[in-house]
Amino acid sequence: MNLVCMFIQHLIFTSFKYISCHLTATPYFYDMDNKIVTYSDMERLVKDRNALIIDVREVKEIKETGLIENSINIPLPLLRSALTSPKNEFERTYQREAPNYNSLLVFTCKSGNRALKALNEAESLGFKNCKYYKGSWDEWSQKKRL
Repeated sequence: MNLVCMFIQHLIFTSFKYISCHLTATPYFYDMDNKIVTYSDMERLVKDRNALIIDVREVKEIKETGLIENSINIPLPLLRSALTSPKNEFERTYQREAPNYNSLLVFTCKSGNRALKALNEAESLGFKNCKYYKGSWDEWSQKKRL
């Protein structure tokens, strides 16, 4: 009987954590510090050909402000379909090598909120090396005086 109670407790606890992480959009086991990219990190990453920097703002926003150098634009609503598209389709559309599940993906947006959502979306698809630029375009443009 004790084993049955322990199993039920485990199921309840596991279910609560699962529901909790999906309600908050941030999984309970995250160590967010290792997911955040700083401005100085970005200065290095824009030169790193192994990093795929994805700006998830809408096309209209990009036209008004521009992109962080060496980044591509995939609006947040299109991210899931882009990341799951066939390799040749991704490469044809974005002129960059399609990421694999171990590729370094760095997400940006205007202020960091959508970038965090994009990180969660990519991780839900199985991508293991995702980060987001917390300061995003607001910080980048201010520090670069754009």
